[in-house]
Amino acid sequence: MTSVLARKSYREVTRRRVRSVLIVVTIAATVTGLWLFAVPLGLDDAMAQRAAADRLHDIRISPNNLIYVPEGTEPPPPKAIISPSELDGLRALPNIAAVETRPVMRTELQRGTETEDIWLVGVEDFADQSVNAVSVEAGAFPSTSQVDREALLDWGAGKGVAPGERVAVMAGDTEFYPFTISGAGGTIRWSALAADGGPIIYVPAETVRRFTAGTGFNSIELRLADNSPEAAKATMAAIRAYLDQVAPEVTYASIPDVRQPGSWEGKDRVSRMVPLLYVIGFAALGSALILVSTTMNTLVSRQTPQIGVMKAIGGSRRAIAWCYLRTVLMLGGIGTALGTAAGALMSDRFGRFVQEDLGGIRATWTTDLWFMLAGITAGLAITVLGSLPALRRARGLTVREALSSHGTTDGGGRGLTERVTRRLPLSSSTRLGLRNMVRRRGRSLATSVQVALGVACVLALGAFSVTALEATQNTMLNESGDLRVYHGRGLMNDHDAQLLATRPDVTAIQPVVYSQVEFGGDERAAWGLPADTIYEYDLSSGRWFTGRDVAAAAHVAVIGRPLAEMTNTAVGDRIDLGTSQGVRTVEVVGIDEALVHDGKYVWLPLDTAKQFADQTDPNVYWVETTSPSPDVVDRVAADIHAAFAATGNPVEVDVHYEEMAAAQAEDRVVVGVIQVIGLPIVAIGMIGLVSAMSTAVLERTREIGILRAVGARARHVRRVFRTEGTAVAVMGWLIGIPIGYGLGRVIVWAFGRALHTSFTMMFPLWLPLLALAGVIVVARLTLRPPLRQAVRMRVGEALRYE
Repeated sequence: MTSVLARKSYREVTRRRVRSVLIVVTIAATVTGLWLFAVPLGLDDAMAQRAAADRLHDIRISPNNLIYVPEGTEPPPPKAIISPSELDGLRALPNIAAVETRPVMRTELQRGTETEDIWLVGVEDFADQSVNAVSVEAGAFPSTSQVDREALLDWGAGKGVAPGERVAVMAGDTEFYPFTISGAGGTIRWSALAADGGPIIYVPAETVRRFTAGTGFNSIELRLADNSPEAAKATMAAIRAYLDQVAPEVTYASIPDVRQPGSWEGKDRVSRMVPLLYVIGFAALGSALILVSTTMNTLVSRQTPQIGVMKAIGGSRRAIAWCYLRTVLMLGGIGTALGTAAGALMSDRFGRFVQEDLGGIRATWTTDLWFMLAGITAGLAITVLGSLPALRRARGLTVREALSSHGTTDGGGRGLTERVTRRLPLSSSTRLGLRNMVRRRGRSLATSVQVALGVACVLALGAFSVTALEATQNTMLNESGDLRVYHGRGLMNDHDAQLLATRPDVTAIQPVVYSQVEFGGDERAAWGLPADTIYEYDLSSGRWFTGRDVAAAAHVAVIGRPLAEMTNTAVGDRIDLGTSQGVRTVEVVGIDEALVHDGKYVWLPLDTAKQFADQTDPNVYWVETTSPSPDVVDRVAADIHAAFAATGNPVEVDVHYEEMAAAQAEDRVVVGVIQVIGLPIVAIGMIGLVSAMSTAVLERTREIGILRAVGARARHVRRVFRTEGTAVAVMGWLIGIPIGYGLGRVIVWAFGRALHTSFTMMFPLWLPLLALAGVIVVARLTLRPPLRQAVRMRVGEALRYE
């Protein structure tokens, strides 16, 4: 008996090939979806390896220690320069493992006919780098020769760039000098900056000094022997005390960057996506359980008489249950193997996308063996759990019950719903299709639930997409100003302001100070703004700055609500801000609802921000034009470029509408990827529909033969099953709308919670209507195989079918 049951298990796999393929694809899609849980873990592991290989800094300081002297002018009194011997003293401080200095310059690059803003990063010795080591991925390091200038292009900007290409870089005298690209490469710290701030060019440090007509460096990068938060804080205090002693006149462009252990650029953006990945993974899991359970219940129902025969000739309940379990495990094993391979590939590609396209960093992705084993276990467990109800039913059947069964059940359905369908003013074929759906209510409902989960996922992710894009647009609009004008290497003085104000089509200019402060254990964007600002703030409590606050450089601040919630700060509280000049205490006078910088920002009165940054002038101007149309804005931007270049003092101009478009494009990419990885759930729902309709065709084979025998044509049979399948899909759509709305609110809430804020979810009417159109189209496509099977049956074969 055991060998007979074993052969039956194998036969069940090959006999119903369509059903077997559907179960295998379902398990494979589910296991693939479960690999979404591996993405955050894999990213952390890959970035940790890259950080170790690049010797990522633990502390970075930005002293104003690189002096730019315009050609033909008398140099100003130089600030103190940190000497090599003083650097040796810095290296000798406790807990300092390595120190690297770099001169860094913001300038412009010409590639062919295109000009773009870049960072020029100097490296003292490419062969000996102890912190933030730059590596080569193609070509070679640049030569140190100042005659044959060579540069290493950061790989993020170097896609498709071959060694030997000629480019031009602008020096401090506004002239462009030719360079040869020696190769492409990068380092995790600067490559991450390239993702947001434009391309990076790595050159010998002496090249940067020549281009700035100065000496020194403006970046000190350090690694610590013990980088725990407590040790890093103590070491930073020692570093600040030492530099204040040996170079008291040196000021700092920004607050020190003290990196938390295990952190990397863009990690917070990835963390926001984690709840979405988990929602998709769990939805795929639930949908697969329903499909496996429905399929196995149908299998047992159809083979009830066979179960009775096996029991009558001596088959034990355990042996019969093991027979069906063996079949399921074979199918689950194949599906799990396929899903594991597809999931590992999907997580690898998705992880690399997040690293490279969003973070600007290349890192070695490794597939964790333990997670692979966990995925295999989960795939087999899903198969077994989904089969348990059917196995329990097969074990519990008595011989009498099994032998008296006809192998199919109508699930009731001869009540009110069937009477209603009979009275509908529809064709007989359509009514027959609806009758078949209501007579098998259990299976129809299970299939509809699978479709509903797919629809709910699409609706929830769609609502999240609309909400996120709307929030991004509103945030960018709040910043105001059509242009941002600043010097890449200095401040904007009164002469610059006058030159801006007199340009044609300029209606208003506003001075702004961009800087950073430390608050709440992290670096925050700090903007210095006037009292009468063009920034469209949205205060939920408190007030904005007054003219008196600005004139007196009052120590007051307005902070974003997410930052206020993170730090439990309210209007009237006094908070300590870490600035480049030390800790300063300010009073919070307002809470802003806008989500600029994710709401984690500090607004300061303009003169207060100047004081905190130790500067006399703003470092950027917001410019409003007569019209926000691209033609006008682009014309004004070109005119500003030309006017400042003519004075020998070029500026960078950022176009606000282009920034908005870029931000929205990035959001669309992220949202698009999230929607794509939600496809496994939609696929499982459609697989369930195909499975249900294939089973319906098999169960009603004799019914199809009778219909054909009495004159029904192929189109009539096709209409019966198409009506049933479409009705099941539409019912799934109806069930999916409230589920999708609730799931969307959960996702938006989780996303807002990750940002310590809240969003008003957008759920436009066109979203469920679009989902309905998609459901109908996909249902008609997925119904083609079972419909083809139904209409190709010969009358004689169908009538003899058992």
